[in-house]
Amino acid sequence: MEFLEFKFRTNLKGPECVATIAPFLDTVLGTNRWTVDLDDPDKTLTIHVGDPGHTQLVESAIKVAGYKTERMF
Repeated sequence: MEFLEFKFRTNLKGPECVATIAPFLDTVLGTNRWTVDLDDPDKTLTIHVGDPGHTQLVESAIKVAGYKTERMF
């Protein structure tokens, strides 16, 4: 299966925030299918999915966890 990469700006602030969203993203995507670059000013979340429709699931999961995302094009 070929995976597509999508990037999102987030309002994550540090490792504690990443730890909070991890269970949500692991449930939606599986482990090792996402990363967060906390050194980037946009705190970029990168996901790898087989179906572009999963991006909406990711956005919903982040919202449920209490954070915001904005898809980067």
